[in-house]
Amino acid sequence: MPADFSAILRQLKRNEAAKAAKRDELFHRRKKLVYPKGYSKVTEFNFPEVSTKQLNRIKSDIRAKINNDKLKHTFLVVFLGIIGLTLVLNYVDFSRPKEIQTPGLVQDNFLSENINEFSFLIDDGDAWIKKRRWNNAIYRYEQAVRLFPHSYEANYRLALAYRYSCEFKNKDCIKGEKIVAKMLKYHPDEINLINLKVAFKTYNKK
Repeated sequence: MPADFSAILRQLKRNEAAKAAKRDELFHRRKKLVYPKGYSKVTEFNFPEVSTKQLNRIKSDIRAKINNDKLKHTFLVVFLGIIGLTLVLNYVDFSRPKEIQTPGLVQDNFLSENINEFSFLIDDGDAWIKKRRWNNAIYRYEQAVRLFPHSYEANYRLALAYRYSCEFKNKDCIKGEKIVAKMLKYHPDEINLINLKVAFKTYNKK
């Protein structure tokens, strides 16, 4: 074997030995990192033995904690319910029974609430008639008719005021005739309405 070839083989062996030594050194370093000093590798878990008495005590503690949480929750619900009930009792009036608003009851309520105003309008219109202030009387009677459109009393007085305005001022004749014609459909035998109808026809011919 030539000398040069032998030298090459020796150098390769030395290189392999150096690589093996380096691998061993790296392995030991990695082992120190994974398992530090004082660390013992655990191969299995060893739980301490618990007696039946200890186990029952642990279960009892867990149940007591659950019951305590339930009691707190119940107390909170009851407390909030009392607050809500107090608010309802303070702001809702239970003393007055709830009325069923039938058409007749609604009409009666409206009548009772507005009858005083209606009476005032009629009386004030009558006062203006006595003073021969036809326009003021018409204004008050028109308000009364708007309040109670089907009132015979209000409509008749309005027609009467139109009749005086037609007679003395030659105005509102057609308005008066229309009211009288409408009222005669429901009261065809009413003598006062018949007289008003005749009066309007008479003054319109002038």
